Amino acid sequence: MNQSGIRFEHPSVGDAKSLFRMAACNDDLDLCPEYFYLVWSRDFRNTSLMAKSGNKLFGYILAYIRPDGKTLFLWQIAVDPDVRSYGLGFALVKRLIDSLGENVRAFEATIDISNDAAYNTLIPAYS
Repeated sequence: MNQSGIRFEHPSVGDAKSLFRMAACNDDLDLCPEYFYLVWSRDFRNTSLMAKSGNKLFGYILAYIRPDGKTLFLWQIAVDPDVRSYGLGFALVKRLIDSLGENVRAFEATIDISNDAAYNTLIPAYS
């Protein structure tokens, strides 16, 4: 997959249904109610990011800044199963962290021990 045609943008409430559908297609994620994705897109849009080409969603990251003001908590990262292993998850994490500036000094995430894709995405981002 060539990432040159991918746009990285913050979600809006109009993207909630697409986020929900993608989460439903990712067996490694805990699926939240559709309303969760609407509220998240409204309240935490500036700390979340999507990867799209045209109207097609290829991936997203939902995150928020913890009350300490320095730690980004990564809630969910999802990538379309058809484009996994091309570095899109890593690109989402890196672009989001870079966009938040120097105030964010660390990131935190919880990962199920069986979720190899999450380990492969986050370990290089940590380095």
